Amino acid sequence: MDVEHQHLIALVNTLHDRYQRGQHGRALLPVFGELVEAARAHFEFEESLLEKQDYPRLEEHKDEHRVLMDQLVELEGQLRGGTKSIEGDTFEFLCDWLVDHIVNADRDFANHLRGAGVR
Repeated sequence: MDVEHQHLIALVNTLHDRYQRGQHGRALLPVFGELVEAARAHFEFEESLLEKQDYPRLEEHKDEHRVLMDQLVELEGQLRGGTKSIEGDTFEFLCDWLVDHIVNADRDFANHLRGAGVR
């Protein structure tokens, strides 16, 4: 799971690096699309694992995933349609989400998994 987190972080960093080098709008869509798909795959894997381990807050965790995926898909659509460009507020949202998700939400279920003997 840490590898997946690292991949998500790397994609956000790639978006930021390209933005800093002057790429904007649709030029960032390939990386943003990869981020959306990586997040979707990560969430599916995570939810499957948590379901197998009877995580007591699974539905709450799934709801968090749904909200984020809705936001990512909406952003992607806005980028494709030209009604939104990736700006500082987008990077702030992505970074806040990654930190909150990895540090807070995932730490909580990691404790549950360790207690169940999953490594």
